[in-house]
Amino acid sequence: MGVRLLAGTGAAAVAASMALTGAPAFASDAAGALPAPQGLTVTRAADDATRIVAAWQPVDGARFYRLDLLQGSTETVTFVPGDTTSYTIPTTGACVSYKVRVASENADGPGEYGDFAVAGTLAPTGIMGAVPGRDGADGSTGTISWNPPTWAGEAPLTGYRMQLIRYSDGVVLSDEVTTVTSHRFPGLDPARTYLVQVTPQNQYGSCSTAVGKSLIDKYKPADPTGATATRRAGSTMVDVTWNAPTGGATPDYYLVNYGVDKPNTGSLKVKAPATAGVINLARGKNWMVEVRAYNVNGSGVAALTVTDPTAPVVPAPVVTVPAPEKIAPTITAALTRAADRDGWHTGPVSVIFTCVDAQSGVATCTSPVTLTADGADQVVTGTVTDKAGNAATTSTRVSLDRTAPAYSASVDGTANAAGWYRTAPAVSFTCSDATSGVADCPAPVSVTTDGTDQGVTGTVTDRAGNTTAAAVTGLDVDTTAPVVRVTGLGDGTYPLGSLPAAGCDTTDAVSGVAKQAGLTVTRDAKGRYTATCAGGADVAGNAAATMTAGWTVTANVPDLIALTRRYLTANNATVGLGQDLTNKLEHGQYDLYAGKVLKEPKDKKAGLTAAQADELVYWARLLG
Repeated sequence: MGVRLLAGTGAAAVAASMALTGAPAFASDAAGALPAPQGLTVTRAADDATRIVAAWQPVDGARFYRLDLLQGSTETVTFVPGDTTSYTIPTTGACVSYKVRVASENADGPGEYGDFAVAGTLAPTGIMGAVPGRDGADGSTGTISWNPPTWAGEAPLTGYRMQLIRYSDGVVLSDEVTTVTSHRFPGLDPARTYLVQVTPQNQYGSCSTAVGKSLIDKYKPADPTGATATRRAGSTMVDVTWNAPTGGATPDYYLVNYGVDKPNTGSLKVKAPATAGVINLARGKNWMVEVRAYNVNGSGVAALTVTDPTAPVVPAPVVTVPAPEKIAPTITAALTRAADRDGWHTGPVSVIFTCVDAQSGVATCTSPVTLTADGADQVVTGTVTDKAGNAATTSTRVSLDRTAPAYSASVDGTANAAGWYRTAPAVSFTCSDATSGVADCPAPVSVTTDGTDQGVTGTVTDRAGNTTAAAVTGLDVDTTAPVVRVTGLGDGTYPLGSLPAAGCDTTDAVSGVAKQAGLTVTRDAKGRYTATCAGGADVAGNAAATMTAGWTVTANVPDLIALTRRYLTANNATVGLGQDLTNKLEHGQYDLYAGKVLKEPKDKKAGLTAAQADELVYWARLLG
């Protein structure tokens, strides 16, 4: 039992302790500020209970939502795009809890925050109202009782882990799980102190911060009560009285200790059951007095205050103002979506800042910045300030290219007047991009396939990933010459009376025939004929190859007589001429026949033309 002897009249001492877990208001003064989002809920993710999901109803016109997250004394402010109405907090385990609130934001600035929603820990919080003690005549039975935790976690309690530890050396004497809220420990040494740790748990385990620690002290007297210290009028003698302890072991004696600053100058031993004593304390000083009740295991102590009007006034304690916070908050920047290619974005992207302060709380945090203009390495800077006035900045660079690349095409080759290429044209592309630069440009391509309206396609890609379809169409290509055939005969032998009618046939499957091949026929002195087809061409200008075919004609007397009569009839020759020539052929007079035929074109009334005469003589000489 302790007593403080103070000097002066009306002297007082005040001690205050205040714990703050703050959050910035972030309320906008703008008349057009958006209302707070409604329906905020915080739940555990179905697929992973360690993640906390905050969800809210959308607010019309919101470009972003500002989230204020409190985890212990650490505050985090971050943003999500306006088309998102949920945010997942990846916690670090079963013992993390969050307070969450959300505000909407548009071009006019942030709107009002809604109320906080709380996501408790997965595991339970600590027990409440633990009361340790001893029982029995000799105090050899320890006791402990407690109240359930105010928060059982996200699942029902499965029990309390209870550990009994010998305080002097840390040896664990028992470790068990119970479902009740009290326990007795028989057989304890009354002269020892024991530590009891009680931890509530559920299916997610328990939290180290939830461990309830209580000491079962040695079995010794409880604290004396009702202590008073009264100075006798005008004397140095002080009467000290007290009440005997009402619990614990019975005291053997009491010690009344006293001193100016500490109760260590002197002491008075009073044998129990007496509860009063007199000590001699000089006037004009401030004295501290304490009374302790002892047995073999130790003592308790009770404090009392005695006023000495002869001592100087003790000044009020100096309250030291805490030093201002010197640790700056932190700010990080993130993009609402990843780059499309090579660090470039092909569409609008926003830079979102996340601000964290572990002491006074976040005061301001730069709102998201949305970039829409093309440009490389555009610098976006964000700033955070805490409530103590500390600030920090961060910058990030964003490269944006929303414009597709361009191209031009050229055709290497010359078309004729009809628009046809007779050699394969090559198409080349020239590509350009003014912002990120060209990443891929189609390689030159030769059009080697015959056909009308041929084309070449490709894709131009810039470094950001924008693409443009490149194409050249309308190319008419015919690299194949037309085909020529000699018609009307085969390579064989024909009688003079069945001479074949040779001809030329020119075809082209692509551009078509521009010029048919012409026919020429030659023969040698032995009745061997050769037909030649030459000069064919297609519309593209390809020339056909010359084609030839040969055949042999055999003559005999009946066929030559028939040919002779046909010529004579055609020229209205006399019957006698025909009989004469026929007679010579039938008798094998080939030379006489030839002589007669060669003279005939020279007569005044010729029965044969010169060409007919030559033809008949040719065959007569072959017969001869």
